[in-house]
Amino acid sequence: SRKIFILGSGRSGTHWIGYILEKHPDIYVSIEKPNIFNKVTELALNQNLMKELFPKIVDLYHDEHSKVFPKHFADKSHPNLWIAEQLSEAFPEALFIGIQRNPYGTIASMFKHQGVLFWHYKWAGFPIPNPFLGITKENANEYEQLSLAKKCALRWMSHHKKMEKLKNTLK
Repeated sequence: SRKIFILGSGRSGTHWIGYILEKHPDIYVSIEKPNIFNKVTELALNQNLMKELFPKIVDLYHDEHSKVFPKHFADKSHPNLWIAEQLSEAFPEALFIGIQRNPYGTIASMFKHQGVLFWHYKWAGFPIPNPFLGITKENANEYEQLSLAKKCALRWMSHHKKMEKLKNTLK
């Protein structure tokens, strides 16, 4: 029985993958379960919280998996993208499924999602640089002046680069 983590940018099709997996009789799927998703998202937005939040996230995954054992436990908390290497170390048996959608569809979908827009409007309240939002030291000074489309495009590009890196490290 394994843990399965579904990774990707928000609005890229991670829900779709979760819905497909939950049809399998041997897999239990958690789709953005608040007690997990909120901590994972908070950590993705603020990596300074790693020592505080990551052990809690690991404990939550152990607890959730134990409730459905011997089924596989899949979690669709796409911001796990930003802690995938650490999850791989904590759960060496884990499988990772990543999905990427083209930037046009992803960014257009971001415009319709209040949760995604919230992070872009409240960006200054999070540490900089912020890979989750696509904010680097180089673009931080001009970020406020960027259009929403450019902010979403920076986020997509940052997530795309992370997914490409994980293809090599996590296979």
